[in-house]
Amino acid sequence: MPFKSSPIRSAAISPPFVLSVATNDTILSVSSAESITTVGMPARAAKVLLLRYQEGSASTTAREIGFMAELKAKYPGITVKSSDQYAGPTRDTAKRTSENLLNRYANEVQGIFCVNESSTHGMLLALQDIGKAGKIAFIGFDPSQVFIDALNNGQMQGLVVQNPMNMGYLGVTKMVAHLQGKPVEPRIDTGVWMITKDNMAQPQSGELLHPPVEKYLN
Repeated sequence: MPFKSSPIRSAAISPPFVLSVATNDTILSVSSAESITTVGMPARAAKVLLLRYQEGSASTTAREIGFMAELKAKYPGITVKSSDQYAGPTRDTAKRTSENLLNRYANEVQGIFCVNESSTHGMLLALQDIGKAGKIAFIGFDPSQVFIDALNNGQMQGLVVQNPMNMGYLGVTKMVAHLQGKPVEPRIDTGVWMITKDNMAQPQSGELLHPPVEKYLN
């Protein structure tokens, strides 16, 4: 059911809306492309895989397009061996697609980028099954304890994280302000962060990996 009159929108959905509180998926994909070239991968002559999520998903499509565009613009020596495969809606469908990709490309590629949590989880499982986790630079998306453990043990090199707690908090507080007749910014970018093993102990990383719920309830 389309949300034709929803007052708070994702940035991927067109107006009318009062405000948009969201992650800038273009900045996200640029950060991912930059990061995958700096995690032990020979950036001048590397081969990588992009595992897409699902056709029709606006936010992940923006990430996929941005990632490809950034590689093409700034890293012409990198070859994308596959960018047209979709993980599907679940971890299990993602694992099957990842297995097919790795059966073909595991011995050729030096880097992999996945654009959401389920595709990341499926790819991680597939890499672990064939003993390639930690041997191919892997940038995933969204936090979970499984991914935190993978960062710690070197099976993942980067994890793109958003700030959903702040999205929800700002969505409510800004809408209240609007209803009270106060001016609100039409678009609020809540930011994106690249978590690595080196920075995951920093306070900001800790809040994103383990959101302080009490902070938003007080």
